[in-house]
Amino acid sequence: MKIFTACVSPSCQIGIEIKNVISMVNSEGYTLKRYYRVGEVAEYFAVSERTVYRMINAGEIRIIRFRERIRIPAEEVRALEERLFVDEI
Repeated sequence: MKIFTACVSPSCQIGIEIKNVISMVNSEGYTLKRYYRVGEVAEYFAVSERTVYRMINAGEIRIIRFRERIRIPAEEVRALEERLFVDEI
């Protein structure tokens, strides 16, 4: 369920994006989105897109290609997060 807001000011775009992200999460807290763009993964992990591309080229992140487009499966994002999780410092 997406929530749309009629607004012409640039500040409203942020509200629309936040509402759309919230609407993509189901009752168990998992995202309903199956694939992410490189930029979305970079933003999620607070790294540059170049870092994500390097990880893809190194084989650390599995991708699918849709024509020339790169998409990262949601389960790969979750698996990457698990691999990067550190129990001790």
